[in-house]
Amino acid sequence: MRSMVRCQKVFKHPVNKVFEAFLNPVLLCQWYGPRYAEVGELFVEPVVGGRFDVELISERFGSLWTRGFFKEITQNQKLVYTFIFDPDLTAAGDSVVTVEFVERTEGTEVTVLQVLEKIIDPTGRTQGWIDLLDKLDEMLTES
Repeated sequence: MRSMVRCQKVFKHPVNKVFEAFLNPVLLCQWYGPRYAEVGELFVEPVVGGRFDVELISERFGSLWTRGFFKEITQNQKLVYTFIFDPDLTAAGDSVVTVEFVERTEGTEVTVLQVLEKIIDPTGRTQGWIDLLDKLDEMLTES
């Protein structure tokens, strides 16, 4: 059995700018992670098969890594990568994240779908993605 988390947001920015923010390490450091966390170390290798390792630091959890590998990168359209927390505090197991980018007249629509290996309460993961997308929007608006 699996769990799914789905979030969607429209950004008032061009698709190339939003897409780049998901792969550019300098930009990722500015927005990645929920509201209560900061990015520590980060390694992103934006090629199919490349690594995605981000350390999130918070008072509540200390140092927590999100780790994975890119499975698909379609410029300005789609990212697919594996995702696991290290350590996995909620025992959710492996997951796959798909991020789709669609250019609209009002900006860029981003849809995030995370499919988790095990059934868990998706509330925390959903709030995490909402925080991430809101922080990304703030960063893009300020730049």
